[in-house]
Amino acid sequence: MNLVGGDFIPGRLLLTKEEIDNLREFARDEVGREATRALIILWFNERKTEKEIADLLFISNRSVRRCLRRYKEKKIDGLHDKEKTGRPRKADKTVEKAIEDTLEINPEDFGYCNGYWITSILCIRLYAVLGLVLSNSTVRRVLQRLDYVFRRPKLWSGPSGENPPEIINVLEEVKSDNAKLFFEDETSFHLLPVLRKMWMKVGQQAKILTPKNWNRCFSVFGALNPVTGDLIFKTFDKKNGAYFIQFLDSLLETYSKNIYVVVDRATYHRSHLVQEWLTEHTRIHLIFLPPKSPRLNPIEDIWRWLKGKTAANRTYIDLEPLKTGCNERLSSLTPEDVLRIAGLTSQKRGQIYW
Repeated sequence: MNLVGGDFIPGRLLLTKEEIDNLREFARDEVGREATRALIILWFNERKTEKEIADLLFISNRSVRRCLRRYKEKKIDGLHDKEKTGRPRKADKTVEKAIEDTLEINPEDFGYCNGYWITSILCIRLYAVLGLVLSNSTVRRVLQRLDYVFRRPKLWSGPSGENPPEIINVLEEVKSDNAKLFFEDETSFHLLPVLRKMWMKVGQQAKILTPKNWNRCFSVFGALNPVTGDLIFKTFDKKNGAYFIQFLDSLLETYSKNIYVVVDRATYHRSHLVQEWLTEHTRIHLIFLPPKSPRLNPIEDIWRWLKGKTAANRTYIDLEPLKTGCNERLSSLTPEDVLRIAGLTSQKRGQIYW
């Protein structure tokens, strides 16, 4: 038998219960070589031979003996990796801060031709600022350490703005019940099914039948009162100024007070036909949202809900059943449902934001 450090005899290492518990906890908490060393001590204590342990861990007998010797000398502290010596890291906290500060500024402001930062230009800039020569790979590691990734940006249409000040101006009039405020919008339903995510077996992708004349469609015009949750809607063959006027007429017939209607900047909302009609019907006032700001119109959430409930992953052969389904779904909504779906209520406080 081999002697380990002059004292350890294979199969004769006796550990106390406390030592065994400490080693088991160490093996659970640590990773890699450190956890493996704890297993070596535990297995050796269970009368496994050096060769058996070495075969189980794919290491040499010498490595097993070295681990046993380190445990004998320093107990559990001897199972930790030794500190590695080497030159100090170049990319310290000063370099990290310089990189983050640099990335906040366009490289063209420093006279570089690029409109975006790459590692080679960062290396040049860091040399100019700190006088350090850093490799591309070093800078790349620092960027990864700082949670930066190298990927393509996305296109953006610019900020969508906030609600027009006209809405704030009329809000007191609306709350005092001297006027009505509506957010109006239109959406189209085609026979082509709306596709939404659904559960399906791997390798067995679900199929939704595409009907003939799938491009046939109709439009739903809707107006949502953000204070009361009232929802007025009508279906038309398509979106245009003439149908928009018919929808506004229905609002005039329903309400006898001044009506403020918030709309997007679709061409038929701003057409000459609509403008002429508005000069003759002074109880209705249009308020236009900023360009490209659908998020400011809460009725968009109603449309998303309606398409999910009525048209998603369903095939209709004709428009009439689809139109009937839309009317039934919208008619079933209570004012509370409308406010909830449109995100106009606070569930925590139970209050209407408007």
